[in-house]
Amino acid sequence: SVAAYAPLYGSLTTGQAFDLAVAALSARDGRIPASPGGTMAAGEWKVASNEKLDGRAICCVKTDAVGEFGYVTIKEAA
Repeated sequence: SVAAYAPLYGSLTTGQAFDLAVAALSARDGRIPASPGGTMAAGEWKVASNEKLDGRAICCVKTDAVGEFGYVTIKEAA
């Protein structure tokens, strides 16, 4: 599933920290909160809608100022 929360915080320079906070809270609660509507074209992705993690890891895609990217993986505590 894919979740995008940028419509909630816009283009703040600290926006990626919000994604990590959502991922950490999701791992703590074992549930991915629903993405705001209209973030992706219908049918392209399975958009997260308040679903259980069931032990799956969360990967947050991050970019830097020059366009390089990577990801951070957060896993639910045992």
